[in-house]
Amino acid sequence: MRPKEIKIIAVFLLVATFQLAWHWFLSMRFHVSEILLRFYLGHNSDSQKGVSGYLDLALPVCILGISLGRIGWRFSILRTFCLVLFMAIGLNGMLPLYMIIIGPTNVWWWPQTGDEMVAFFFKNFFQTIALLGVCAYGGRGWSEYLHGEGEWNKVPPKTHDGSK
Repeated sequence: MRPKEIKIIAVFLLVATFQLAWHWFLSMRFHVSEILLRFYLGHNSDSQKGVSGYLDLALPVCILGISLGRIGWRFSILRTFCLVLFMAIGLNGMLPLYMIIIGPTNVWWWPQTGDEMVAFFFKNFFQTIALLGVCAYGGRGWSEYLHGEGEWNKVPPKTHDGSK
């Protein structure tokens, strides 16, 4: 395995470890953790939107996607896509652990039936892939800019009449 892939896997493991520690902290019976748990579990019952989705997937996905783009900015599209798939599977595979750590009676967003479970993971998996891809593309563009490569770093050719 190459050093850049090792760095990307290390970032993934760091984010996964932080996520597990965060959820473990939320399950503790301290005053601060109980306040944060109420914030984490907060949701709008009409729209069924809550804070947990941002903290469980959106924030880690942005961190991992930008890191993937920055570290692997010269990777082929296929290699980048394989790493995006690996990260999406890993992040979505951790969702049941969060429910177990916090307690199934507290987690309002956890699906109750098999059909809901399939739809839940299907939706989250494809949302994770899409957001990881966008963030990786942004990280890649950021690296191209910093390294003086990419379309925005090219000087436009001069015309004969002196205009640009």
